[in-house]
Amino acid sequence: MDPRDIASAFGCHYNGDLNPFDHGGIFYRSDSWRRFGYAEAIGFTSGEERTWVESGTINKHEKMERNMRLMFKHLKPDELVDLLANTHAQIQECFQQWGMEPQVEGEFHSEDSGHAGEERAWLLILRTLFAWKQEELSLAV
Repeated sequence: MDPRDIASAFGCHYNGDLNPFDHGGIFYRSDSWRRFGYAEAIGFTSGEERTWVESGTINKHEKMERNMRLMFKHLKPDELVDLLANTHAQIQECFQQWGMEPQVEGEFHSEDSGHAGEERAWLLILRTLFAWKQEELSLAV
């Protein structure tokens, strides 16, 4: 299943490759970003023979805007203003530059037979996404 479809089903966001175990990606919630300066996230970091899956928070970094201005200096001023105001671009920039503060992490080796490592990782991911959805629903009541 496409990670973007999974994110949509759980009311969160996904950025990354369609195969996060081999090429990286991140699920995240953006509802706390503007008010509190953090986003809950699940990130994939791929290595040669293993993949790390971390659940934690991405924190808004004080140098985020400066970095984004330097990285996107080729944009027109109005395009840059729009990008700097984009919550998703901010979260992705902070994740790429400064990573996340892990709460739960797991290492999954590619040599696990029958994709057992990926299956364990998806259980962790789905449990976390389900908890996010439950929290969202309880806040709506």
